[in-house]
Amino acid sequence: MSVSIITVVYHPRCSASMDFLIKTKELNDIDIQYINYLEDSFESDIDIDIVPLIIINNDMSQIFKGKEAFIKLDEIKNNNKTSKKIKSALSYGNKHVTFMPDDGKKQKIDLEAKF
Repeated sequence: MSVSIITVVYHPRCSASMDFLIKTKELNDIDIQYINYLEDSFESDIDIDIVPLIIINNDMSQIFKGKEAFIKLDEIKNNNKTSKKIKSALSYGNKHVTFMPDDGKKQKIDLEAKF
C-alpha cells in the first residue's frame, strides 16, 4: 500500500504525542497534516480517545491510535525507500536551523573574537 497523506492528531501536553511528532519528521515524500487536539477546531466522526492518532490516505478504515500508531509509522518508514534520509532542519518562526553531522573534527572557537 502506497502512503501519500498522513493526518496526525496530537495533544501538546502528551509526551507520547511529542515523541510521535519527532518520529514523523523522519518521513520524506509523504504529505503530513497535523491537528493539535488542544488548540485546533475541527469536526470529526472519529472517537478521539487516545493520542497520537493517525489517519492514512484519508481512509476511515486506516485509523491507528496510541501504540498502534507508532507501529504503523515504523512500517511506513521501513516500506518507504526514500525515508532513510533524516530531515536535519528545524524551523522556529521564519528562521531555519540546520544541524550538521559530526565529522569528528573539533575546532576551537574564540568567544571573545569580534566579527
